[in-house]
Amino acid sequence: MNNSQNNQRGGKSALGSFSLLALFKTGGHWKVKLRILATTTVLTVIWPGAWAFGQSDPYKIWMLAEIAGQYAEVGQKDKAAELLAQALPLVQDISDDCNKPKPIAAIARQYAAAGQEAKSSQLLAQAIQMAKTAKGCSSNDDVLENLGDIAEWYWENQQYDQALQILRELDDDTMKAVALAYYAPKLAEVGRANQATAVLAEALQIAQTIDKTASKAVALSRIADHTIKLGHNAQAVKVLDQLLQTAQNVNDDFYVSRLVDIAGKYIQVGKKTQAIKVLSQALSNAQTIENSFFKIYLAQIAVQYAKAGQLDQALQVVQTLDNTNSKVHALVEIAGEYVGENQKVKANELLSQALELSQTLNDSANKAGALSRIARHYAEAGQLDQALQIVKTISDAEQKASVLNVISDHYVQTGQLEQAIRVAQTIDNNTRYKVIALLQVADRYAEAGKLEQAIRVTQTIEGNVFNKVSALSRIASYYLKAKQIDQALQTAQAIEALSVEHNNTDSILLQIVGEYAKVGQFDQALQVTQTIKGKPNQVKALSAIAGQYAARSQKEKASEILNQAVQIVQARQPVQ
Repeated sequence: MNNSQNNQRGGKSALGSFSLLALFKTGGHWKVKLRILATTTVLTVIWPGAWAFGQSDPYKIWMLAEIAGQYAEVGQKDKAAELLAQALPLVQDISDDCNKPKPIAAIARQYAAAGQEAKSSQLLAQAIQMAKTAKGCSSNDDVLENLGDIAEWYWENQQYDQALQILRELDDDTMKAVALAYYAPKLAEVGRANQATAVLAEALQIAQTIDKTASKAVALSRIADHTIKLGHNAQAVKVLDQLLQTAQNVNDDFYVSRLVDIAGKYIQVGKKTQAIKVLSQALSNAQTIENSFFKIYLAQIAVQYAKAGQLDQALQVVQTLDNTNSKVHALVEIAGEYVGENQKVKANELLSQALELSQTLNDSANKAGALSRIARHYAEAGQLDQALQIVKTISDAEQKASVLNVISDHYVQTGQLEQAIRVAQTIDNNTRYKVIALLQVADRYAEAGKLEQAIRVTQTIEGNVFNKVSALSRIASYYLKAKQIDQALQTAQAIEALSVEHNNTDSILLQIVGEYAKVGQFDQALQVTQTIKGKPNQVKALSAIAGQYAARSQKEKASEILNQAVQIVQARQPVQ
């Protein structure tokens, strides 16, 4: 199977790709998932479109568009348009309509940069129409995923208004409201606070027109979340009041869960009295449930009572729980609230109860999980001796390693880095947590400007060759942040020398090229570019170099570099 086949729609890894579809709920809770290019170890940089089927060269469209954008930047708009005219017909070679909208949108964006606004608008409209009509994509909602991809592509390129306008093309009002609400905090992050408020208001207005009550509740719930995230608590309360009223009219298996979720949101905005009223209603309904599976809602209610400051009521609910595992979980969470109220004696009493209950669990996995939760709580509360004692009783290696990682991280957060290292070194080499723990320590040293110590810790990472690669990659990133580019290059070369199967340092080398170019060391940047394996990545490197020449008003030199990039594209043989 070739690379383009291996990265088809279902597993695409587009730069900055975003799955709006993942906003949809499972078990009554909506989730967001961003599919982003991994930044750890030494990954090949994956261009958008690498997953397309039936294309003579899956990268050529993106290479041409990249170079065209740079030509436009140096004022050679005719040359940019010429390359885009070469890229556009290649889209037709993509056999899967699901994979056509995003490259068309990318070409449209670059036509705008080249000054051809009419052509850009025409192509963007075409991309949107195709996104709406493409069928058989990886998700169960093709329109949502396709338009989400295009919107995120524009967002990643700081074209925020265009991204939002694309989302407004969603025909389903629930999708539209949720998508717009999701981007509101992102607008605030890029300095558009007023627009963020306006977009949330727009999302709310759309949600209020939704006829289906369950869908309306979902939209209002997401809008409340993002309103809270923006810190607009007064407005969030108004949204929650609407959500509560809507939720009362949704009679399904998730009614109690929905009430618990609303109560939690009221607590977040400081409206504990209202939260308690909602929890009382949730409790009354939960007590009538006969299905043992849905009895888990009682544990959720107990925890939320504790968060609302009703600790006695929380414990009363816990006593009604039949499921030992749920009871342990609730006791641990409530203990945390007692710690917050500075009632550590009571907190420890509850943890002792939880520990005693966990010993009665027959299922080894449940027992290990329960012990892990208790130990983790002790660690997070700074009671490390107790945490370490419980760790010794955990039979599951992965769970044990996870808790030790939490303990190590507690030492990191409190600046006790040598103790953190000692704990990290006790973690089983066969789990991922040892590497994670040691890298957390190294990161803290690096943040403090102690590069030597950071590298020393990273060099202690043992195990398989991939652990070594992770360690060296992190060292390279430290050097780059410290602007020690030569040392970063030496580290990348050390990674290459490990001869790992499919080892590829292109992602690190691209960063190194960029750093050399930023400081005007163009000869070094070009030399490193020649060592990059993938031709598409060489094009990206040359594009970065050209961009830095352009930033210095050396447009002739930038054009010369871009011409080299074009030659690479034209000489590239089609991938079969």
